[in-house]
Amino acid sequence: MLAWPLPAQFGYTALIMAVQKGHLEVVKLLLASGAHINLADDEVCAPSRALCAAHPSLTLGRACRAQTGATPLNWGAYQAHVDIVRFLLQSGADKNIACVKESWAGFKPIDVACFKDPDHANYGAITALLR
Repeated sequence: MLAWPLPAQFGYTALIMAVQKGHLEVVKLLLASGAHINLADDEVCAPSRALCAAHPSLTLGRACRAQTGATPLNWGAYQAHVDIVRFLLQSGADKNIACVKESWAGFKPIDVACFKDPDHANYGAITALLR
């Protein structure tokens, strides 16, 4: 079994990528497989020995980083994925973790929910879940 977090393109974990794309069933599978629910995309994602053995292009200990320091819940709120936000909260995601890097610094999931479009149809549902 592969250790988490798994590095991915742009330094995002597999969980964050699934959240960004709105794949609820993949989010459920990843969490059931041990993905860290509150791992922000600015945290070090270093490949394990097993992962490096399976994928020779990876380097043991080589860290990858992304841009925002956002957790899966931040990304779900930003993308207005109501079902994913609800599931992450029910699964123990911390709604009080603020982003730490770049233009999202200091913003919690409830703050980033309106970044894209505060008039989005799901904005009210997202903010109600995060209150």
